[in-house]
Amino acid sequence: MEAKIKAEMAGRAADDIEELYLDGTEGSTDIQGLDDKFTALSVLSLVNCGLTSLKGLPMLPRLLRLDIADNKLAGDLDIVAKNCPELIYLNISSNKFNTFEQLEPLKEMRISELDCFGSEVATLEKYREKIFNLIGSLLVLDGLDKNGEEVDDELSDESLGEHGGSDLDDEEDGLEDEEADDGPGLSYLLNDSQTLAEDDSADFDPEKEKRGKKRPATDAAGEAGDEPENKKEVTQNEDEAEADA
Repeated sequence: MEAKIKAEMAGRAADDIEELYLDGTEGSTDIQGLDDKFTALSVLSLVNCGLTSLKGLPMLPRLLRLDIADNKLAGDLDIVAKNCPELIYLNISSNKFNTFEQLEPLKEMRISELDCFGSEVATLEKYREKIFNLIGSLLVLDGLDKNGEEVDDELSDESLGEHGGSDLDDEEDGLEDEEADDGPGLSYLLNDSQTLAEDDSADFDPEKEKRGKKRPATDAAGEAGDEPENKKEVTQNEDEAEADA
């Protein structure tokens, strides 16, 4: 299992891994190679790994989906309840669970969907009624809702998102909303300033600057009405000459 985990990580750090699919990894009866460094892990699949125990399952604070179907498990769900507090989907199909008491640890969890099909417990009298009563948050059991109607995978995913969201994700969403309320960021302001500069540059016409601005109409009219001094003197001399004659 450790070699499979290393291959799945592909050189990435443990806290960067969000999904791990270790299906068919046999050779050990418990979980090996995982530790509490996988803090970002949200999906873990251990289908058909020959597990008889969940010993070795570390604290996974962000794990939402755990698939341990097709193994030989008959207990240890208390480990799941303790180390996977945000779990909303659990598949324990085709294992050796055969009593309701073995599922008791799940009653304190917020699981929205549970699959037990293929395990003996699913054949017990009043199985569906007792499981829904046991797990108050449960919406889907073996692909059917409380009314026994089939739930499509798409609808099931929507239900999980609505009723089983992570508190950690809610906190991150809240921080993003606060940042949005603080107003436009620096990049927006810089882009806005650049846009204004481009607009001013577009209005500038070097030819107009060379020609100069038009003089106001009132000034032009006033200058046109003023006669030159030499023209006034010539007119005065002509008037005096006519008077002497």
